[in-house]
Amino acid sequence: RQAADLIEKQRLLNEYKYLSVRSLEIVKRAGVARSPADMEELDKVLAHPLLADERLTGSVSALLFFYDCHIFYCFSDRQYARMLPWLEKILRLLESIPEVIRRYPTRYSDMLYNYVNCLANVGRYKEMFAALQKLKRLPISSDMLAARNFYSAYFLELEFYLKCAEFGKAVRTVRQIEEGAAQQGIPFPNKEVESLFYGDSARAYFGIGD
Repeated sequence: RQAADLIEKQRLLNEYKYLSVRSLEIVKRAGVARSPADMEELDKVLAHPLLADERLTGSVSALLFFYDCHIFYCFSDRQYARMLPWLEKILRLLESIPEVIRRYPTRYSDMLYNYVNCLANVGRYKEMFAALQKLKRLPISSDMLAARNFYSAYFLELEFYLKCAEFGKAVRTVRQIEEGAAQQGIPFPNKEVESLFYGDSARAYFGIGD
């Protein structure tokens, strides 16, 4: 009986992993959906009976894949209000198992990043800044991931201030990025991030007339 249960759990896990990978493939290919065909493919994935109820998952790993599928779907169609509860669920689950965060820090930081972005899009700014601080303080041992997380967190803040035309606060964030990067020895992860930083910096200083 025990062996049969383990086999069934593994079968379910494989099914959920496939659905998650399939969803991610569509999202990465299409980005934010630009045609009905993109969403039709995701609709087919989400219509799978295993994605109807999280109680069907049978394990934490399968549950994470379950949440992934719903998050990817909402992201692709910019359904921020619908995506928010799924992000809150996956973050609560990850935070309840610190070992998972230690082993897969990118997964947690990505979901936290998406959560901050989602809160901004639904206008829950007080919660957004609280989550943003959590993202900034996230301990990451890998230098590459630390740099990625540092710039991701501060760029979210910078883009928010630029979007709201709060140029003084945007300039303050630019200086925090410069000072933090210098003090912690964090280089730009790539040329794209570097170009984005200088472009946003110019917009911020132009906004205050400097």
